[in-house]
Amino acid sequence: MFRHTVDRELTLRQVTPDDAPALFALIDEQRDWLRTWLPWVDLSTGIEITRGFTENALAAYHRDGMVTAVLVVDGAVGGVCGLHALDHTNKSTSLGYWLSRDLQGRGLMTRAVRALADHVFRDLRFHRLEIRCAVGNAPSRGIPTRLGFREEGVARGAELVNGTFLDLVVYAMLDDEWDEA
Repeated sequence: MFRHTVDRELTLRQVTPDDAPALFALIDEQRDWLRTWLPWVDLSTGIEITRGFTENALAAYHRDGMVTAVLVVDGAVGGVCGLHALDHTNKSTSLGYWLSRDLQGRGLMTRAVRALADHVFRDLRFHRLEIRCAVGNAPSRGIPTRLGFREEGVARGAELVNGTFLDLVVYAMLDDEWDEA
């Protein structure tokens, strides 16, 4: 099972159904803030839906090796960082993340994304990793920028969030670039 200790305060580990109560509580507590950028927040209406997400993520891990990791910060679940789909033919995947508002500004997600990118390039031996962030979400956009991802352009109207289509900035890293980063 995927587990990676990043440092003394941060561990990434594959999400399991046991995480559903903590994840749902975090989502529910920060619903108004999270729904600004994330299209799935309004669909997370109860713990059973969150449990279903964790079960599907765990099944995808066992089936395909697709990691969806909880960030465990000082012993508590603080967010999620995961791969969206593994394209084995093209050796490509994309990565998404969200972090509790009270944990932001500590470099946690940058460290988590770096660790998961290492997994993608070193363990899975993939060629391309993509991250998409809403144009207006400066904190989220800062992560791929800090890690040396290349901004490739803007996918116009690419994600429907709360009835509004958001433009997404597309960032990508290739395996040989990651070795140099």
